[in-house]
Amino acid sequence: QRQMCIRDRIDSEDGLVFVAATYDDTELKTGASPTSPPQPVATSGVELEPMGKGSRVLVLGWSRRMPDVLGQLEHALGEPWSVDVLSAVDPQQRLADIAEHGVSLERTVLKHTVGDLTVPENLAKMEPGKYDRVFLVASDWPVTGDAADARTISTYIALTGLLEGNAAPPHMLVELAYEGNVELVDAGRTEVVVSPRVLSRLLARVVLRPQLSFVIDEVFGQGSTQLRFAGVRSERSRSFGELAAELRSRRIVVLGLRRGGLGGELLLAPNPELLVDCTGKDALIVLDDGDVRETTGAA
Repeated sequence: QRQMCIRDRIDSEDGLVFVAATYDDTELKTGASPTSPPQPVATSGVELEPMGKGSRVLVLGWSRRMPDVLGQLEHALGEPWSVDVLSAVDPQQRLADIAEHGVSLERTVLKHTVGDLTVPENLAKMEPGKYDRVFLVASDWPVTGDAADARTISTYIALTGLLEGNAAPPHMLVELAYEGNVELVDAGRTEVVVSPRVLSRLLARVVLRPQLSFVIDEVFGQGSTQLRFAGVRSERSRSFGELAAELRSRRIVVLGLRRGGLGGELLLAPNPELLVDCTGKDALIVLDDGDVRETTGAA
């Protein structure tokens, strides 16, 4: 797809994607000439933290969703990924799943290990402390989400015990099947995603507005477009609206704000006058393109 520049003209057949708090906010305001070129926005003094570095990933578990995750890593910018997978699923079945999803891994180095995740000795053999990221996958073979989460949480508890005292523990992401179990994970040190909740909300949006399917495929599919948390650094305090306006010229869309570190309050499309802590743990929720970020000088 051709990436649009902020100064591109919009044709009658083009479609606009609005990110707003209410439908009323999407109404176009009159007053400015539609042919007037947008004024350049100064971007000096504002830098976003780069995406997390480190390409060594430990995957604990396996599901039918993993081939798509690996495909996304394959297309991510930066250095090639080294992914080690520990699961009781036969490696031949894993390879068959990858092939069935049409995923080709050329830059990603993938290593398979067989073992039961609930056995702490198997986790210890993988030496999780040497990885940059650890991903606990929700199994899709148990009958209920609670059964899948029981295995995931028991693995999580054993993993946190192994990493106790680690000066630089890996970034951890835990996938759960039931929203009620989120409170069992330490949100201050671990990111959590409840896959059924995410999928149900995306499907509901597409049912109501089928045109959004293209947007969802672009944001969450394979490619350089990234939806991420990004800390912001500036020499002075700035409002959310000011930051959004300054970053817009870099083709970075600011969707919201996370107060504090992991587990902090999420604010989507907040009041533009809301002050952002540019020296603390506040992080913007941004949508950007990796190729553009590197060529424009943005972090």
